[in-house]
Amino acid sequence: MKQIKRVLITLLIITAFMAPTLTPIASPTVTVQAATISISKKKVTLESGATKTLKVNGTSKKVTWSSNDKAVATVSSKGKIKAIDTGSATITATVGTTKLTCKVVVIDASSSATKK
Repeated sequence: MKQIKRVLITLLIITAFMAPTLTPIASPTVTVQAATISISKKKVTLESGATKTLKVNGTSKKVTWSSNDKAVATVSSKGKIKAIDTGSATITATVGTTKLTCKVVVIDASSSATKK
């Protein structure tokens, strides 16, 4: 019986000394800041017939472009706005779940020439 107690105590002591070496070491935590996605212009004023290309910065993901009023301004799949007729429209760039907007104001080319 004494011998069994000795073996058990010895095993407990060995386990106690080895326990720190058996626990995994935590790896250092690295914090990475997410890239800020932005649109090149928040507001653009164009004469009818003029064009302007918008860009989305801070991402390499696919960007989907749309116009809320195609009678005023259209936008291509590459972000090129074309002013169609006077008024205002909102161009939206969608990247995943992020939506970025640019307000486009289209003015009449003949009226801007007389103001100069």
